[in-house]
Amino acid sequence: MKRLAVIAGAAVALAAPAARAEDLFATFENVCLAAHGDGQAALAKADAAGWMPMPQALIKQLSAEDGFKDVKARIRSTDASLDMILVARMEGDIRKVSVSFQFCAVASLPPQPELKARLVDWSGVAPSPDMGGRGRIGFVFIEDGGRHTAVETNTSNTLKLIRDGRIRVTAVQDDKQMTMALYAIPTVNEKP
Repeated sequence: MKRLAVIAGAAVALAAPAARAEDLFATFENVCLAAHGDGQAALAKADAAGWMPMPQALIKQLSAEDGFKDVKARIRSTDASLDMILVARMEGDIRKVSVSFQFCAVASLPPQPELKARLVDWSGVAPSPDMGGRGRIGFVFIEDGGRHTAVETNTSNTLKLIRDGRIRVTAVQDDKQMTMALYAIPTVNEKP
């Protein structure tokens, strides 16, 4: 995340004229959550709201250093912050099975602690012990009619729920430089 903060800092000089500060959780809802894991739809929503594309040189650096793949990003400066929307993919393992996480995230420099508080409240389930540490808290759940039910990632049922497209992951990273809220929908990387 420190690398992301450095990259974003470099983007400050390139950002559009300052807009009035906006509720970043509302942006998270209107862009990331409303797109339901569809990166193109999230970017279209950001573009329609006047966000600028992040320069490709910064995207390449972000991709190389943080292990994100297929990164696309938008930036915007406000009276009080530099905000970003990131759409990308990460790879991981659950129960020794390869999984991709398509995610959409919003981030702010300087930190916005209220973003963390609102994401924790919205998630509405106990934090996942597999996703904590270094200023990060994460949640794994299924969503049914707006109601969230926590899912333990160490059960054999987890992979079935992922294959059925039911698992949702949210996380928030909060440190001295930045707050970032993330929404992801994992998929199993099926072998050919």
